[in-house]
Amino acid sequence: MWHMIRIQSGILKGMSLPFVPDPKTRPTTQKVREALLNSLGDAVSMGSFADLFAGSGAVGIEAASRGAREVLLVEKDRKVALPLEQFLKTDRRIQKAGIRLIREDVLSFLEKYEGDPFDIVFLDPPYEYPDWEKLLRCLASSGIVQKKGSIIVLEYFHRDDPSGVVREIFPDHQTKVTSYGESRILFARNVNP
Repeated sequence: MWHMIRIQSGILKGMSLPFVPDPKTRPTTQKVREALLNSLGDAVSMGSFADLFAGSGAVGIEAASRGAREVLLVEKDRKVALPLEQFLKTDRRIQKAGIRLIREDVLSFLEKYEGDPFDIVFLDPPYEYPDWEKLLRCLASSGIVQKKGSIIVLEYFHRDDPSGVVREIFPDHQTKVTSYGESRILFARNVNP
């Protein structure tokens, strides 16, 4: 049975995305999506946005709705990705928004990534994700993160706390953490001139 997730802002405001609920997948709440994108401000509307562990695709699609010039969604779970994939093919407004979906494991995707870097990379793995260090090292060596001006955003369960690993692997990034119930959002901005 599908659930619907509504886009709350921008040119696609009011659009409903199909989503198959799954115990392993926890969509970013509307409140957190809004706070996250508001915090990024103009960086969203002027930049490219990669939503890794995309799930419903709501965060990336909301970024597209707010004017991101390119949005990449990466999701490996076929059951979760299939309704999103069909939706992206059939909705005309979405087709104009420059959104791509890749159905692949994030680590495999990062290991072979050869495209241009993204301005913003958002990672929201399942709660209690066991491989933060491996994921962040893979991210750092992949080329998907820009050397200057990049923003990495992590959403995680409060007990996971990968902030120390982020500071170790991305020493040129200034970090800030905000709390929303059991969720934490970590922003890491490259402050190198």
